[in-house]
Amino acid sequence: MKAIRKEFWREIRNTRSRFLSILILVALAVSFLSGLRSTAPDMKNTGDSYLDAQNFMDIQVMSTLGLTEEDLEVLSSQPHILDVEGIWNIDAFASGPDLDIVVKVWSLPQRINQVTVTDGRLPEAADECAVEENLLETLGLEVGDTLQLKTQGDYADALTASAFTIVGTVVSPYYISVERGTSTLGTGQVSAYVYLPASSFDMDSYTSAFLLVEGAKELTAFYSDYTDLVDGVIDTLEPLGKERAALRREELVDDANEELEKAQKELDDAKAEAEQELADAWQELLDARAQLDDGWADLSEGKETLAQETADAQKKLSDAKKELADAQIELDDGEQEYAKGVIDYQDGQRETAEGWKDYEEGLAEYEDGKKELDEAKQKLDDASATLAASYYQLTTAQNQLQQLLDQLAQPVGQILAQQGVSLPITSGSELLAAMQDETYGPAVRQAMTQVLSILYQASGMASADELLALAQTDPVTAGTIAQFLLPSVNQALEAMGQTPLTSAQELLTRLAAENVEPEPEPDPDPNPAPEPAPGGDTTDGDGTDTGDGTDTGDGTDPDTGTNPDTGDGTNPDTGTQPDGGTDTGDGTNPGGETDGTDPGDGTETGGGSETGGNTGTETAQTDPGDTDTDPDTTTDTDTDTTPDTSTTPDTGSETPPAIQEGTQGQLSAALVHQEGEGEEGEEPDAPAPTVPYVHLALDGVLEQLRPLHDSLGSTANPGTAMTGDEVLASHQQIQLGWAQYQGGVLDYEDGKKQYEDGLAELEEAKAELDDAKAKLDDAERELLDAKEQLDASRAELDDGWKEYRDGLVELSDGEKELKENVAQAQQELSDATHDLREGEVEYNDGLNKYYDGKREAEEKIADGEKELADARRKVADIDTCEWYILSRDSNPGYLGFGQDADRMGNLASVFPVLFFLVAALVCLTTMTRMVEDQRVQIGCLKALGYGRLTISRKYLGYGALPALLGGILGLAIGYTLFPTMIFTAYQIMYDVPNIQLSVYADTTLFSLAAALACTTVATLWACLATLAAVPAELMRPRAPKPGKRVILEYIRPLWRRMSFNMKVTARNLFRYQKRFWMTVIGIGGCTALIIAGFGMRSSLLVTMDRQYDELYHYTAQLSLSENVLDSEREVIADHIASDSRITDSLPCRLSSVTAESSSYSLSVYLDVVPPEEIGDFVDLHDYHSKAPLTLDDDGVIITQKMAELLDLQVGDTFTVDSDGRFTLTVTGIAEHYLAHFIYMTPACYEQVFGETYSSNAYLLTFTSDDQELCDEVFAELMDLNGVTAATRMNSTRDTYQHSMERIDFVVVIVILSAAALAMVVLYNLSNINITERQRELATIKVLGFYDREVSAYVYRENIVLTVFGIALGIAMGHFLHVWLVRSVEIELMMFGRETDPMAYVWAACLTVLFSVLVNLMAHRKMKKIDMVESLKSAE
Repeated sequence: MKAIRKEFWREIRNTRSRFLSILILVALAVSFLSGLRSTAPDMKNTGDSYLDAQNFMDIQVMSTLGLTEEDLEVLSSQPHILDVEGIWNIDAFASGPDLDIVVKVWSLPQRINQVTVTDGRLPEAADECAVEENLLETLGLEVGDTLQLKTQGDYADALTASAFTIVGTVVSPYYISVERGTSTLGTGQVSAYVYLPASSFDMDSYTSAFLLVEGAKELTAFYSDYTDLVDGVIDTLEPLGKERAALRREELVDDANEELEKAQKELDDAKAEAEQELADAWQELLDARAQLDDGWADLSEGKETLAQETADAQKKLSDAKKELADAQIELDDGEQEYAKGVIDYQDGQRETAEGWKDYEEGLAEYEDGKKELDEAKQKLDDASATLAASYYQLTTAQNQLQQLLDQLAQPVGQILAQQGVSLPITSGSELLAAMQDETYGPAVRQAMTQVLSILYQASGMASADELLALAQTDPVTAGTIAQFLLPSVNQALEAMGQTPLTSAQELLTRLAAENVEPEPEPDPDPNPAPEPAPGGDTTDGDGTDTGDGTDTGDGTDPDTGTNPDTGDGTNPDTGTQPDGGTDTGDGTNPGGETDGTDPGDGTETGGGSETGGNTGTETAQTDPGDTDTDPDTTTDTDTDTTPDTSTTPDTGSETPPAIQEGTQGQLSAALVHQEGEGEEGEEPDAPAPTVPYVHLALDGVLEQLRPLHDSLGSTANPGTAMTGDEVLASHQQIQLGWAQYQGGVLDYEDGKKQYEDGLAELEEAKAELDDAKAKLDDAERELLDAKEQLDASRAELDDGWKEYRDGLVELSDGEKELKENVAQAQQELSDATHDLREGEVEYNDGLNKYYDGKREAEEKIADGEKELADARRKVADIDTCEWYILSRDSNPGYLGFGQDADRMGNLASVFPVLFFLVAALVCLTTMTRMVEDQRVQIGCLKALGYGRLTISRKYLGYGALPALLGGILGLAIGYTLFPTMIFTAYQIMYDVPNIQLSVYADTTLFSLAAALACTTVATLWACLATLAAVPAELMRPRAPKPGKRVILEYIRPLWRRMSFNMKVTARNLFRYQKRFWMTVIGIGGCTALIIAGFGMRSSLLVTMDRQYDELYHYTAQLSLSENVLDSEREVIADHIASDSRITDSLPCRLSSVTAESSSYSLSVYLDVVPPEEIGDFVDLHDYHSKAPLTLDDDGVIITQKMAELLDLQVGDTFTVDSDGRFTLTVTGIAEHYLAHFIYMTPACYEQVFGETYSSNAYLLTFTSDDQELCDEVFAELMDLNGVTAATRMNSTRDTYQHSMERIDFVVVIVILSAAALAMVVLYNLSNINITERQRELATIKVLGFYDREVSAYVYRENIVLTVFGIALGIAMGHFLHVWLVRSVEIELMMFGRETDPMAYVWAACLTVLFSVLVNLMAHRKMKKIDMVESLKSAE
């Protein structure tokens, strides 16, 4: 046993990574399971403890007519009622320095719903209050400040004071959430609550009563046993409520009718008295008015007399004034005309000056334009000359290339014929076409390359000895060159009077026979007559080349870079000279050479000799390439003797005179027959001359060929002959030059046209300038005439002004006299007017007093009538007196807290189980593989006599220990971390103490049992299966699986295209299918969990968007009183229609009913709407097909969640309970997410319920959903009689959205946990894979695989497994998400059930990321594999 224990601890130490991975997996699974499952009960226990500590009510009783002390006594006497406390609560405006808000004002409870003081103390005096902290922050107040409360309506006098001192802040169990309820004041939303002592209220009845139920405190709230207890008590109280409501109604109706009669009598008496007093006052005012009217008539008559006399005098003065005025007008008109003339004269001067300035500027512009045109003309002439030069150079280069091609056409054609290619090549054009042919082009260019190679090799030999040496090493090549040189050698021999040779072989034989280079015989004629050159040129005795293009120098043109000058004017490469120059055979070579090279001035200074030994000198010529616009195509023109004016320029490809004649035919014959002669090996008789004439002849020929060597060399590959491709490239470069030339021609034509257009415009401008100058001369003459007219007008005006001033003096004297007479008469009238005005003031004072009294009387009468109307309305309300007996579920905070806890419970009942299953699968795989891998050790122990239980104990302990440790660690984390984190998120919305953590035995035992079962059961099964074999069998390694073809091998096209590594990967994957499927399922499970987490998150967040953005299209909902009067309903409708901020409205009837089917019942909203208008406010369409639904009178449309709960389909019927039981038929099921609705038409409503349809609500659409605008509209609507509440839809949306966000935090925790599980699972599976294949990996390392190749060997399999796992996880994740959403939904709400595509993307990315990280860790593990230990024999 001691050895077993040592082995046990040694195994843990050696495989600590596997041990720790199992421990972490179990810890994650257990913590997640225990944490989520304990969160819901912890939340409920915490909430229940808090509510019990505050004696939170079990039942709340409210009455539309209030509750009396007698009602409270009756309630307290009922069975199962532990305590009853009456409470006052009203709505009021709370005022701060800058803001007014609506608050709920409560009387301070003594026993039930006790508040907790957070700062200060509770109020004691009637003018003290305690508030919630949020009110202080909102209004900017502090403890000790004064709070102003203003009440309205029925509760205007409910409080004994309006100013209250804030003595403390409190927290109420009635408001554990942020919701504060609704109100009929302001915008309809309550912002805070206030508590006052009971002495602060002056009310006859209580507004509510809070009840405690016996035995309820012993039960935990939020559970069904508590709910059942309270609901049972409520059922017993409902008959009492109906009875007490009827009694209260009778009492109040009698009192109200008595008050109405008394008030009506008082109103009638006051109305009659006011009417009599107003009549007497009116008569007195009429008498005073008559006296004032007489006085005003006398005053008016006196004023008329004065006015007539004054008018006569003024008429005379007026006539005089008129004459003066007419004169002044004439003078003013004259002055204006004079001023206008002066202005016109000045404008004319200015315009003339500006005209002369413009003329000078235009003349300058004309001169500048003419200069520019002259410059453009010069540029055009230069461009024309340049184009002409380019044309000639291109033509010359093209002709040179054509001449070379013509010379090579026949030999190339014969070589092709010898190679079996039959092409009619007889000219250079046909040769060029064949080189460009797609089919034969390569062969033709190859043949040309061969011809050029022969020329290149021959020209590179310094003497005949080199050919003789070549014949000994490469007789075939030497024979080919000899055959090529044979004609020229024979010409030289004939010139020396020797017999020509008959074959190349004879030439080589003669060279070998001569062996020694004899001294050449002296020329009998020191100045022999030169033999006519094949080109027609002659060579004079001084060795000067006379223009035949033959240069015997061997110089290289340094300017041309890669194009050597042959010295004879031959420059075959016309397209690759860097300086653009092409030597056309005129003896000019732009460059500098010495000792046989062109020094730069066109004259060669030595080195070159022709056949006769003459020294050639080229005549200097200017290289026109310097002015060529295209340097790549510049060509020197042959001007040695006679300028070349032919259309075909010299190609520059002349050959030495000795070999030029008949070169094509001789070269062709040499190439065609060289092989045959070489094979026959005929050796014709060759005389043995005493003088080495053949050497001399051959040396002379080679001397003439040597200048060709550099020009035939390749520019791309120096040291080799030019190829056919390079010749073709030269042709293409010439074609490119032609294209550039054509472009230059087009540019020249455009420039020429622009020059002609500019010249025409310049001529037009010159004509306009001449016209302008003529007009300016005319304008100056007109200005002189205008100046003379202005001077004459000025003199006439001065005389007229003198006469006008004299008339003004006479008029002033007459006006002074009239003014004195009128002043005396007006004083008399003024005194009379003063007296009358005093009378008018007295009369108006009396009249104002009369109207004020009348208005005051009318207002009092109106107020009395309004009070009577309100009283009558109260009487109408008394007809519907009702008790509302509500449980805690009516409290939004309590209900929301319980629903959030239930959501957590739903989530914990589904997701952790799946989480645990994935972890269990990996643990099972790990332990099973471990037992199978150690079968040899088990066999040894069994052979040594250890029993099965003893052997199994080691492995059972190995599995149980990490499971137990991980389970304990997971429980510690789960019971503390998860509930605390989740509840902290909920505390943002709920005002409750910190969570009370608990340990649950059932969860603990289940978690530990499940953790142990995951490892020990699989381990025990594997041990028993292994121990069933005999020790001898166990001590031998398990036989590997027989090799067989995998399925991919039968797909031959695919298998053949796979690499060796890919084939090995495929065989490993398909051969070990157990490992394959366990890994794929593990990865797929983790991926599915991540998809479900992300999908759940999107489902939660998208719910409110779909409900309020896609389904609801209205801004607010207005609720009316159930007993709203018809007149009030008309006023409300008129106000809505006249408000420009309300763009659309829909009257409807909204009520709450109970829907029942054979399997379920629930509370739903009945919405009666006009079918033709509902589409503008609510989008009714099928959830699955998205097809629109239409309301009709034959049935109703219900929402999707309601249909699922009641198990209804289209065509089914169900029952609603609303003051009776009624049957409805389902005609459609609409997509809907929040609450449950039944939509029906008014006609259907009247038919089913037997009642006349009347609206009690409005759906409203505003111009904007801005909060400020909504508050303004709501404030006006709430002032209307009959309006009870106004709700902004986005406010409701925000409330639910906050609840969804709290659940979202939990889902984020789920996603992170799933990601951590995925990481551990992937690492564990990868670790198992490497451990099992350690010998295999060591083997391939021994075979020479590098570490990265060994890793890639495993990576490929991991990548494939990851891809398959992701694919499986995507399929599983979709169904898991839908199932999870349905499982965690609550009765009131339906979540979005479509999986967000991004959930798949994120899950796949995270899985790939984890796979990459695991591969990196696996790489380190594989690097540490010991090849020696791993490859030790397992026998």
